[in-house]
Amino acid sequence: MPSKRGRRRTKKSRIPHRLNILYRFVECVDCRNRYCNGIKGLVIDVTKTNIKILTIFGDIVIIPIDECRYYVRINNREFLVNSRQIAK
Repeated sequence: MPSKRGRRRTKKSRIPHRLNILYRFVECVDCRNRYCNGIKGLVIDVTKTNIKILTIFGDIVIIPIDECRYYVRINNREFLVNSRQIAK
C-alpha cells in the first residue's frame, strides 16, 4: 500500500566510480571561467589535467578538468560528473 505522503521512491541510477568520457557528448556547467559554461561537444582527448572537446561548430576547446562539472550523456541518460569521477 503506497504511503500517504506522496510518490513512491524510485531507485536512483548510480554513476560508476571512474567514468570514461572519451568519445561521449558532454556539456560544461558550473565552471570557474564563466566563458566555459555551456560548451557542448564530443570529447576527443582526455589527459590528466585537460579535456579536448570538439564543439558543434567544429572548434576544438581545451578545458582544465578541475575547473568545471560536466553533464555526460550515456545511453539516453545524463549524469552530472565532477573532476574526481572522470577516468584519466
